[in-house]
Amino acid sequence: MRALLQSKILLVYLGVTFALFFAEILIRCHFKIARAQPFFTYPAQAWDKELGWRGKEHRLGKDWEAPILVIGDSFTDGLGVKSEEMWFASLLPYLKNKSLIAYGGLGYGNFQELLVLKEYLYRKNVKPSHVFIQLCSNDFLNNYLELEKYSFAQRAPAPRPYLQLDRSIVLMFPRQFAWLSEPLLSYSQLAYRLDLRIGLFLSEQVRKGNLNTIEHQIEKKQGNFEPFQQAVSTTNMIIGEIKSSLQNIPLFLVLVDDHQPYQKVFEDIANNNQIPLIVPLRGVKQNHKYTLPDRVHLSASGNRLMGERLIEKLEEKKYLFLSDKRDEKT
Repeated sequence: MRALLQSKILLVYLGVTFALFFAEILIRCHFKIARAQPFFTYPAQAWDKELGWRGKEHRLGKDWEAPILVIGDSFTDGLGVKSEEMWFASLLPYLKNKSLIAYGGLGYGNFQELLVLKEYLYRKNVKPSHVFIQLCSNDFLNNYLELEKYSFAQRAPAPRPYLQLDRSIVLMFPRQFAWLSEPLLSYSQLAYRLDLRIGLFLSEQVRKGNLNTIEHQIEKKQGNFEPFQQAVSTTNMIIGEIKSSLQNIPLFLVLVDDHQPYQKVFEDIANNNQIPLIVPLRGVKQNHKYTLPDRVHLSASGNRLMGERLIEKLEEKKYLFLSDKRDEKT
């Protein structure tokens, strides 16, 4: 009887293994035919050993001697919104040299943004006149592995670099049981595509309020949560390093949402590092008019609103350092 049970278990195991192996072959054949992707390509080949994964660059203007440099996450990537319709494009008429470079990485945290900044400053030898770092409330999770791996709303598509409090850097996949999931997601196209779909599903369930996640604990305790405090310390260190990397180049922080307790903590970090913080969408309820179908990221009209509010805030604080357009108003 025991031998019969073991045989059945073995048959089930072999059947499942064969089905998964066959599905892996099918998805690789599909990518080869539909995308001309080599059959033996695996997901980890597209990952970046320093940044984790690459983002998208926007260039606006003509004179690249001293451009404005904007670095952020998916709200700076734009998710298909045209460069000239993005929020940062509103700065262009105010710029003396009429040039701007923006780099946005989907799901980027502040440490990845710091690495991008250093790449522009030291490898590409860009000498920006001003730098804008676009922030989002989820940056605290993206900056700290021990929070992010328990989040259902944050699902990094590759191992992310994390700056530790001792200033060492680790490249880790922010998943529970990463020892199992990382090899699968690194080499299996099937596992990687399934993980992306699972991530979208989980994020949607969190948005609808059907699934509790680590963010709910942070918000319920108003930030009085030990792992979150560790994330705050890490984030403060990263923002401080961003400022020190720029030396005398003016730096501005732009927060795209006003969720608490994250906004208050970013205000404290900005004050601690003596950096202007602007929250252009404070008090603006994001409805379908301003967002893409995901009801989170900004549509062209949402970007236009954010850009207009950003200019207003800069003018209120006398930060509009720049321009022909401002001269016309006076």
